[in-house]
Amino acid sequence: MKHIIFVIALLCSVHALADEASRKLKLEQLVQVTGVQKMFQQQIDQAKLDAPEIGKKMLTQIFKDVGAKVSQIPAPVENIMNKYVERMSSIFTAKEHAEIWINSYGKNLSETDLDTILAFYQSPIGQREIDATQTALTEYSKIVNLETQNRMSSVISEMMTELKALNPK
Repeated sequence: MKHIIFVIALLCSVHALADEASRKLKLEQLVQVTGVQKMFQQQIDQAKLDAPEIGKKMLTQIFKDVGAKVSQIPAPVENIMNKYVERMSSIFTAKEHAEIWINSYGKNLSETDLDTILAFYQSPIGQREIDATQTALTEYSKIVNLETQNRMSSVISEMMTELKALNPK
């Protein structure tokens, strides 16, 4: 009897592994057909393009908050900040983002659901939807990065106020 239970358990686990492999393959196909990795790369590239402006705004705010003259920001300090912001914008590669997406996407979707989604994205209308999403993502990233810069000033001011409170004069 123990042998039969063991064989049944083994067969069930082999079936589950096969299902998981099939599911992962379908998710990898979805990444390929939808251009998810390409979209992540677009976001990384846009963040790198915006890094110098973000770095400058951060430094300007910090200098204002500590009472220093903004015109006296040393070029080496600005360069370091720009490098920092650029590095932060790409601490993950597009491939790493895609792998995280694969491991996170569709946990509540069945294999049939994934097949249907794949069929949609492989269809002409699905391909047009992908193109529309990729085009929108470029503009979306620019807008979000710009708005992040605008909203960052108050966040940095709050941080500087809290840091000053740690060392009252």
